[in-house]
Amino acid sequence: MKKLLILCTCLALFWASLGHAQSNEVLLKLLAEADSLRDYESEFKASFEKSSQALQIAEKLSGNLGLAAQADCLIRMGRAQKGQGHYENALSYLNKALIIRRDNLKDPGAAARTYNTIAGAELEIGDKQAARLHLKRAIDLMTGVPDSAKYLVKFYNTLSNIYREFDNLDSVQLAIKANQHSVLLFEMADDTSELVRAEYGMAIGYLRKDSFAMARQCLQVALKFNKLLGEHESEILSGQILEAAGVSFLNSSPPKLDSALHYFKKVELIFLENEEAKPQLANLYYNLSVVYELQENWDKAIKASKSSLDYYDAEYSEIPDIEGYLNMQIKLFKQNQNQVKKEIQLTLALVSILTCLLIILILLYRNAKIEKDRAISEAEKAKILEELNQLRHDVIKNNLVIISDHIENHIKLHAQTGTPDIHLGQIFKIRKRLRRLLFFSHDPKHIDSKPTTLRPFILEMHELAEDVLNNNQSVLNKTIYEKIEDIPINDKQQRELGLFITECFTNIRKHAKCKNASIAFDANFEILKLFIEDDGIGFDPDEYLDNNGHGLQNLRDRATRMGWQMEINSEKGKGTNIQIQVPLI
Repeated sequence: MKKLLILCTCLALFWASLGHAQSNEVLLKLLAEADSLRDYESEFKASFEKSSQALQIAEKLSGNLGLAAQADCLIRMGRAQKGQGHYENALSYLNKALIIRRDNLKDPGAAARTYNTIAGAELEIGDKQAARLHLKRAIDLMTGVPDSAKYLVKFYNTLSNIYREFDNLDSVQLAIKANQHSVLLFEMADDTSELVRAEYGMAIGYLRKDSFAMARQCLQVALKFNKLLGEHESEILSGQILEAAGVSFLNSSPPKLDSALHYFKKVELIFLENEEAKPQLANLYYNLSVVYELQENWDKAIKASKSSLDYYDAEYSEIPDIEGYLNMQIKLFKQNQNQVKKEIQLTLALVSILTCLLIILILLYRNAKIEKDRAISEAEKAKILEELNQLRHDVIKNNLVIISDHIENHIKLHAQTGTPDIHLGQIFKIRKRLRRLLFFSHDPKHIDSKPTTLRPFILEMHELAEDVLNNNQSVLNKTIYEKIEDIPINDKQQRELGLFITECFTNIRKHAKCKNASIAFDANFEILKLFIEDDGIGFDPDEYLDNNGHGLQNLRDRATRMGWQMEINSEKGKGTNIQIQVPLI
């Protein structure tokens, strides 16, 4: 009897375990089917039905295995209800699952994941405060659970997104801290996509705090790790990162418009090639319109604003009333465009007027210049005539004095001796002086011959000096320091040097009271040096110059006019020394 009872018990346990195995197999199959139906609303409905059937089976299972299965079914039913937009029903199922995992199973990791799912549903209905509280509970429960890093990274990133939604500096700072926690957990979580999202989230936080340099640092890290992700996933996220970089340059002070435009154009190419990213083009084109507005490129600003309206979707837009705002912006852009056209027309009119005025001023200036040149020409002619008159006056005066002296000497000599030969010699001297007078007057038609090179000219100047000192009881020493080649010398230089020498020796004859005088020349093809010296009574050059004495001012004026270098050395009782350098080139 006992053996029969034991056999019946074993058979009952076998059939029970066989039933459990069959139930588990059906349950897992239903849950797998439910998980595969989560893309469209009709599939969410089918997923809910599969999960409900699975729940009925799970409720028949005993122990923790049954409770865990019930919680899994309730989670899937909540997700299916959320997918259909039935958020209250979804939260009801999710809270039931939470109670089972937290209170019955005492599983902190599973409870934390449920809190995260509940927070996601609450965000869908806009209850950010409740979502924030549930995420913080999820983080508290998950902290310390083995292998929890990969979940904590996601929780912190989601919490960061919630804090940013509150749109105040304190919340932004909390969002940054949440992302920083994610970054710190990265090595344990080994989830590159969540690290990229954490760095991207921190960058958005820094942008809202106007910390553009910090934002760009985070974006660089995000972009670096984003390249490690799958191609499709990384492209869209890469576009979001680059757009944030463009925003950082746009909002800098002063705005770096070229850099912002560079990044926005890159993002445009990425978003246009990815169908899933096209709703985000509304915000991108809005940012582009701001750049073009600041550049005062109204045509492109209007085009970008219209493109933003074409892609506008309130569900994805970061700006609540972007449609109304952009319509207003387009009107403003068109007004600015018309204003710019008016300003251009006004500018062209002003340019035309200024051009006419400039032409008139040029004509007036040209006429004034012609009159000025004419006046200068007349003044130069008058100056030349004055110089010629002065030249004639100097030449005639000095030579007439010499001729007069010769005639006077001739009369005295004739009275004393009565010798005809002497008379004839004096007449020849008079004739020679008259010829020299004609030479210095620059009247070639009355000159038989005149020197064209330096040697005969110097010999002529020696004779001139002797003639000026004639019968003055002074001895004239004539010197040529070096051999003078046949260096050419023009008429003007000959004339001016002759007048200069005449003036010097006239002064010596009248005022020096010297016993000896000298004239010396030294020359090469570039410079002629003239040295005139006497051992007379001397004078103070500055004193006589101030009093316009001894013709010194005339000598200085002539030297200055001709570009000669002149030096006068004299001292009372010690004679006088005059040196000049005459450029021959």
